[in-house]
Amino acid sequence: MNFWPHDAIGWLAVIVPSLGALGWILNIYVKEPLDRLATQFEKMKDDTDERLADHERRIMFLEKEGRGL
Repeated sequence: MNFWPHDAIGWLAVIVPSLGALGWILNIYVKEPLDRLATQFEKMKDDTDERLADHERRIMFLEKEGRGL
């Protein structure tokens, strides 16, 4: 009773589609939202850098004008 090749093929027939479905689910529900978050963080970083630069320009202007503190 040597059914090993048939058993292996049967398990592969079950495991391979299951792994494909798991990969698809992880792609849809994990990878894509994380990619969107990474994009939003990059935009936020650029906005923050711009705001800090603007803030520093305003402080320098106030210091030059003598209207600071």
